[in-house]
Amino acid sequence: MVTWTQMYMPMGGLGLSALVALIPIIFFFVALAVLRLKGHVAGAITLILSILIAIFAFKMPIDMAFAAAGYGFIYGL
Repeated sequence: MVTWTQMYMPMGGLGLSALVALIPIIFFFVALAVLRLKGHVAGAITLILSILIAIFAFKMPIDMAFAAAGYGFIYGL
């Protein structure tokens, strides 16, 4: 199994890293309130957005990103 150490400031600063981490949350609320998407559609798009941010911005390995998403799905049931 691949190990991965999380970087707490991947964007070089805490503020910018926190703003990047906020993107999926803000998108979810905008998708529901402004775009008026259905909840399951907004959630699915937000999940994809979150996985992409984890992989590209936070340099998380692809298999671990999908494993974390799967674990969250199962835990949510």
